[in-house]
Amino acid sequence: MLKLLFVIFTATLYSQSVFAAPSPSIDITDPAIPKFDQAFWSDLAINEKNNCYNYATNRAEGSWAQPGDASQSKYEEFTCASVYKAASMDWGLTPTNYFPLDTNPLETLIALVVYPGHDFHWFRRDNDNSWSHKMNFAVLDVDFSGHKILDPETADRGRYTDFCGYFKVKNYFISPVEQNAGFVRIGKMTDWPQSTYTEKLLSPLNLPPRSRIILPYFSGKANPSIPLSEIIEDKAIHKFLHKVALQLKTSARRSISRKKNILPDLIITDPEGILIPPQSRLEMKDNNWTLTFKDQTFSTMRSTISAKLKNRLKKFEADGPAHRKDLALDL
Repeated sequence: MLKLLFVIFTATLYSQSVFAAPSPSIDITDPAIPKFDQAFWSDLAINEKNNCYNYATNRAEGSWAQPGDASQSKYEEFTCASVYKAASMDWGLTPTNYFPLDTNPLETLIALVVYPGHDFHWFRRDNDNSWSHKMNFAVLDVDFSGHKILDPETADRGRYTDFCGYFKVKNYFISPVEQNAGFVRIGKMTDWPQSTYTEKLLSPLNLPPRSRIILPYFSGKANPSIPLSEIIEDKAIHKFLHKVALQLKTSARRSISRKKNILPDLIITDPEGILIPPQSRLEMKDNNWTLTFKDQTFSTMRSTISAKLKNRLKKFEADGPAHRKDLALDL
C-alpha cells in the first residue's frame, strides 16, 4: 500500500512539474501554419532582438534565442549534432523526418542548418508550402541566390553547408494574429507561451535598449557589436556620423525598394537617440548608407570614411569578444 501511494504521489508531482505540458490560458482552436509575414518580423522593435531561431519557432521572445537556453542545455559547438541536440531539449520542438504539408496541416515544419564551426541557421515552412527565414536582420522568402525556397535541403544556403534535419512545432493563433504564436519555450522565456506574455516580449529583462554598431555576420549566434556611445568618442567618426545624419534628414525623401537578398555590411541601431531618431536604423552596404524608418526607407549616400568604421569593428571582432562567454552582447 505504501509503495502504491508513493507511485501515485510521484506521478502526480511529475505531472505538475515544469516538464509537464502546460494548460494554455488562452482560448485556442486547432493549431495552424503561419503565413510569410515580412512586415511583422521587419518591425525594428522585433527585428533587432529576434534571430532565425525565434523566427522559425514563431516566438519573438526578444533575447536572440539560442537553442538549449530555455532548457539549460545550450549547444557546445557549431555542429549539427550539438545544435540539434540542444534544440530538441527546448520545450515544444519535436524532432521529425520530413513530411509533406498535406499530410500534417496542423504542425509547422522547421529545418536546421549549420555553418560548421561558426553559426547555425533555421528555415520555416509557411502555409503556402514554400520556405522562409530570417538571415540576421533580413526577413526573406528566397535563398542566397534569390530563388524561392521550395526545399531547404537543395536551396542555396551559402556558407550554411551542413543540413542537420527537421523539427515540428505547433502554432496557436490568437485571431487575427498569426505571428508570434509558436507554442514553444525558447531563449529567456520563464513562462509558458500565452497571450499575457506578449506584453513582455520587447524587453524580457526589463533593461533599456542600448544604441549599438553591429556587424551582421551571423544569423543564429549574437553578432559582434560595440555601444555607439563608445565608438562615437572618436572625434572624426563623431563628426562624420552627424554629417551623415544631417544629410539624410535634409535630403529629398523618396521611398526605395530594397532587394531582399542583399544584406548590409554594418548596422547602427540607436534607440537612445544619440545620432538618429529612435525608431530608425542606419545601414551600410558597399559604402552606401541607408536610413530606414519603421515604415519606409529613405535615400542613400556614399562615404569613404565608412572603411574606418568597418576596420575598427573588424579589429574588435578579431580580438575575440564575440566568442568570450564573459562578454554580454545585449542585442
